[in-house]
Amino acid sequence: MTAANADKQETSPPPVLAEAVVRPSPTQVNDVPARPQSVWARALGALAPRRWVVDVGLALSGTVAVALAGLVLNDILPAPHQEFGSTPARWAWTVAFLLVTSLLVGLRWKLTSGYGTLFYVQHLAADMPNWHLPTLRRQAKGYLDVRTVIRGFSAQVAGAFVDLVQDQERLDQDLQAELNRDRIDSGYTLAPNLILPSAMALGSSLYWWPGMTLIEFLGSHSISWQPPDDWPSGDAGLKGAKVTASGPVESDGQHHHLVLAALTGQGPVTRPPGRYATVSRVDLRHGDEKPLPVTMEQNPHPESGHVDPVGASLVLAAEIQRALHELPDDDFLVLAARLPKTVAAAVGRLIAERRCAIPRCARPACRDPWSRLLVPYWDQATSSYVWPRVHRSQPKEPHMDAVA
Repeated sequence: MTAANADKQETSPPPVLAEAVVRPSPTQVNDVPARPQSVWARALGALAPRRWVVDVGLALSGTVAVALAGLVLNDILPAPHQEFGSTPARWAWTVAFLLVTSLLVGLRWKLTSGYGTLFYVQHLAADMPNWHLPTLRRQAKGYLDVRTVIRGFSAQVAGAFVDLVQDQERLDQDLQAELNRDRIDSGYTLAPNLILPSAMALGSSLYWWPGMTLIEFLGSHSISWQPPDDWPSGDAGLKGAKVTASGPVESDGQHHHLVLAALTGQGPVTRPPGRYATVSRVDLRHGDEKPLPVTMEQNPHPESGHVDPVGASLVLAAEIQRALHELPDDDFLVLAARLPKTVAAAVGRLIAERRCAIPRCARPACRDPWSRLLVPYWDQATSSYVWPRVHRSQPKEPHMDAVA
């Protein structure tokens, strides 16, 4: 399949909510909580599909403002033998229409920068359905343009190893080409619909334009958030929540490390088959309360019982980097997780950009994280994990025999 342009009414199939381990059933599509948006954000979202109202208003107010300004200038600069001066009413109407025109210009710019081009990217197995087609079609009407980049692969048997490197690289290249061809003055909104390893690989290879927005489809609606251009250090993005990354527990082997991350509020992650020397679990909590889900809202209140996607991305990426640094040279790090797909893409970006926290670390897993990182995805049809190779640095052989 190839990248294609689409108009606002005809769009491609929409993304499934990014549940990295278990794909949602038709009755469980709303598995990532959504926090209320501000009045201003809701107003912009409602106005985006009707931006023609702003265009018409801008044309009318601009025409009237120019006409009134011409009358005022004619009064100020009269022809010979004409009296100098203008009426207060003309001044008042001129100023009022100039103000309205300026406000509409600002509103039009806000809509263009916030609802410019929607980039929908998909990489799913043939038996994975899309649940959010009506939502995406409604959302697409509010954007100036819609671009789609779609790849697929055949359905897999239980425990299969599948090499998706070529498909993944073409997907990454096609998306980057579409981003490069877009207008620089319009906003970039990315809607990923990818299996977990593909989302992380995309985040690792993509050039993240400043101000890029990520959109998550949640049942009948969608929520967007914006990764920072300069990520804060540590867990500063958590706004009061703390990570509980347990130490080596439930170990039953002599090699390999397993990271389990459950960030959707739907319970623990199914443990992949295999014997592991160490296992760590990543939760986000307030004190001793139950684990918190990631909420598609930036900067929620610390006591709201939710965690913003920026903080969740930082914490999970930091745990992966810590585990990679401590990993013996011949071992693998296996990540099994439930998290929004937008967060998965952000985690991939962080592990590619930040690498090891130790300056000038020469450990192989820190220099090239994907060479030791394995990310299976849960296949609902077979109720088992599938092990894809999505990055060229990953081994070419069915390496999971070592831990399965």
